[in-house]
Amino acid sequence: ALHRLSRMMRYVLYDTAAGQAQLSQEVAFVQDYITLMQLRLTDRVQVVFEHPEPVREVLIAPMLVLPFVENAFKHGVAATQASRIVITIKQPALDKLHIEVRNTLVPKTSTDLAGSNGIGLVNTQRRLDLLYPGRYTLHVTERTPDNEFDVQLALQV
Repeated sequence: ALHRLSRMMRYVLYDTAAGQAQLSQEVAFVQDYITLMQLRLTDRVQVVFEHPEPVREVLIAPMLVLPFVENAFKHGVAATQASRIVITIKQPALDKLHIEVRNTLVPKTSTDLAGSNGIGLVNTQRRLDLLYPGRYTLHVTERTPDNEFDVQLALQV
């Protein structure tokens, strides 16, 4: 766990300084984050991470996927009930990237509601507007028929 945390810190502090990162670095960072988060979860939480093997290297904005993954762990996990997070990264073409993060909707407590104002998604959309103007679509579905929260990002890199 300490090695993964160290690798994550190195990515945040050094590898992202140029403003772009290799997709493989972003995939490794997300995998490390998932592994660390699973240390605190019970086996009632299922986490699935699907990504291309091998990753075709493209440069992307660093920490692009993390806000969606963090939201899934923050809002989609309940200690007392079964819950699920599915993270999918696809490369339909070398210059295209599709990212989807789905999580179970869990009932919110009053303390959850007090600290939940959606600022992470708003800031991420602003960042996408600045870095990928006219080259992305972001769809957020707050309640799917399967009672899930779903975020889909299609990006031309």
